[in-house]
Amino acid sequence: LFGPETSGLARLLDTDLPVKVIVLDHGYRPDDDFAQDGFALLSLIARQRNYLLRTTVADRRQLAEGLLTGLSTPRPALFHLFVPKEGGKKA
Repeated sequence: LFGPETSGLARLLDTDLPVKVIVLDHGYRPDDDFAQDGFALLSLIARQRNYLLRTTVADRRQLAEGLLTGLSTPRPALFHLFVPKEGGKKA
C-alpha cells in the first residue's frame, strides 16, 4: 500500500460504500518518505469517518472483537494488522 495504490484506496474509503479493507503489515517500511506519509494519510482518512482497527494478530481477543465490530459497521472499515514473519522476524 505504498505509492499510487494509497490514493485510490483513500478515495474508496472516503465514499459511503461499506467497503472493508485488510492490510497485512509484515513490518517492512520503504525508505521513501512519500510512501510512509501515504499510509499515514490513509490511516487519518479512515480514522475521521470510518472504522479503523490497528492491531497485531498475536492479540487474538482484540483482533476478533475489532474484526466483528468493523465488519458489522455500515461504514467503510480499514483493518491494519501486524503479521510478523514466521519466527518473529520482520520482512
